[in-house]
Amino acid sequence: MIGLYAEKKTQLSSLSLLLYFPEGSGSDTKLSEISIKDNTVSIEQHDSIVSFLLDQTTMLPSSCRGLLVNSHDELQLTIQYLDTNTNSKTTREHLSDRFTTQTKLIEEITQCGNNVYCCGCGQKLFNDHNKFNRILPLPSENWSDFADMWFCHKHEEEHHDKDSRPNGLKPKPNDCLVGTTYILINSNHIKTDSVSYNNTEVVCNRCGNCIGKGSNSSKSEKEADNIKRIYLHAVMFLSPTKKIQNLLLSSTSQKERLENYLSQLILEESRLFTSFRFIVKSSDSQGKSVQILLWLLDEYVEVFQCQSSNKINQVTSIPSVKVLYRCILSTRGCRVEDKAIYKLWERDNSVHLIDLPYTLSLHLISLLISSSKHLPFSTRQLNGFNVGLLQLQKT
Repeated sequence: MIGLYAEKKTQLSSLSLLLYFPEGSGSDTKLSEISIKDNTVSIEQHDSIVSFLLDQTTMLPSSCRGLLVNSHDELQLTIQYLDTNTNSKTTREHLSDRFTTQTKLIEEITQCGNNVYCCGCGQKLFNDHNKFNRILPLPSENWSDFADMWFCHKHEEEHHDKDSRPNGLKPKPNDCLVGTTYILINSNHIKTDSVSYNNTEVVCNRCGNCIGKGSNSSKSEKEADNIKRIYLHAVMFLSPTKKIQNLLLSSTSQKERLENYLSQLILEESRLFTSFRFIVKSSDSQGKSVQILLWLLDEYVEVFQCQSSNKINQVTSIPSVKVLYRCILSTRGCRVEDKAIYKLWERDNSVHLIDLPYTLSLHLISLLISSSKHLPFSTRQLNGFNVGLLQLQKT
């Protein structure tokens, strides 16, 4: 079995190509002959030939550079290519199509009305005659930190008493407040027979999917009970013309939708706050915490990936976001090196904080680790960080 991994960078019209033998494949690690012609990479080994046909990519063999065999016996090279896709977009055009801004989301919620469904099973979550009088954007999670920069003098003493701090932003009975990862609504919009409440969590009755939680933005217990935070990754907003059954039966799985949601979230946060480094923080009701250090390497890269022993293999590129990451599952039990890097990033004003639900952070870690395991061994780490890919849905 032979593996191919290639990164197609549209801005540079270059292809970083790597050929390797997967772990445990039992293959002879010696390649007899390798040839590149048009869109085909062929590897001859003993009496067999394995060919990889890269979709919509014509390589230019004369532009080959950086050819070497690394310490892991992997052959790597960089080669220029011609894109044969007549409808190909630039990286900037790809990214502008993908940003899910709050403005677009507000328009989507306005159009969908009460057609809000659970991503896991398609259960309708909002009342049939639900209507929002106002749909308004929320500031980012760390808006109060940015507010400190607006003053020319220190004002901590004015708010030394926690009770003197503002209650936070909360919706009126017929309001919907739209954040980057959730919406805040009043509980009277939710169908009582569609959800149940487990402590502070809002759970779908049909599939058990956690779709939200009670809001802690209010000091009043009565107000907190009435205000619910609904996670955007756990629900679907559909226009009246679309049918939920068709969407659930589509080829796009819940995992793919979740991965695309996380990819777009990272890109959107990077664009809004002009940052390429992020601290993802979350904790659950039992005090468990997760911190992820994320470093955005490539906003948009098309990845060819295949492991096969077949004679002919058609390989299609997958648009992805490439990141470096380090996971800290518990600040108490983490390594000294992780704690030092975390404190360094925490003090850096150029690092942006992203607050995610605990379960969503675990999903993010799982997706990143899974992608790292499928990478060639030499590309899995960089400068003490793990390398991960998050897939984007094709437009």
